[in-house]
Amino acid sequence: MKNLIFSLFVSLFTLMSFSQTPIDVYVINPNGCPYSITSTWTSPFGGGNSTIISVDSLINQDVWHLEVADSSNQTMITVCTVPAPPCNCPIECMGPTSIFPNMAITLILCNTINIDELNVLTIENPMEGVIVFPLSEPTNFYLINSEGKIIKWLKNTTSVSFNSEELPSGFYHLILETQTTKKIYKLLK
Repeated sequence: MKNLIFSLFVSLFTLMSFSQTPIDVYVINPNGCPYSITSTWTSPFGGGNSTIISVDSLINQDVWHLEVADSSNQTMITVCTVPAPPCNCPIECMGPTSIFPNMAITLILCNTINIDELNVLTIENPMEGVIVFPLSEPTNFYLINSEGKIIKWLKNTTSVSFNSEELPSGFYHLILETQTTKKIYKLLK
C-alpha cells in the first residue's frame, strides 16, 4: 500500500511538472522594427524560458505562440520584446504576471508615447449599439479585448465603425494611431 501511494505521488508530480501551458503574445509593431522576444517563467516547481511553438505574422503585428513547461496555478511569466538596429527604442516588457491556460499578452514595440501624452477616456456606462466616428486623417485603428487579443483593426482608415452588441461584456482598449499621434481609449461594455 505504501508503494502504491508513493507511486501515485510520483506519477502525479511528474504529470504536474511536465504539463504545458500555452500562451499567445501579440506584438504590435507599427514601424516594422526587427526584434526578438524573450520570456521566462518561474513557479514552485522550477523555471526557465518559454518554448516558441510558432509565429504568425499579420499587418503590423506578430503572434508568438509559446508554451510554458508548467501548469501550476502559481506560475509567473515575464515577456519582453528586444528591438534590434536600426530601431533605437527601449525593451518593452510585461510581468511578472500570473499565467493561465490560453492567456494572451499584448506588447507594443517601440511605443515612444509618454504616458502623460495619452488621451485616455473611460466610458462609465456600457457602450451600446453601433459605434461610428470619422477621423480627420488616415489612422491605424485597433480594438483589443481584456485578454490582449486584437479583435478588429484597420490600417490607414478615415472612418471607424463597429457594433458593440457583437462584443462580449468586458473592458476593451481602442487605439488610434497616426504618423504623429497615438490615442488610447479604455472602453467598457
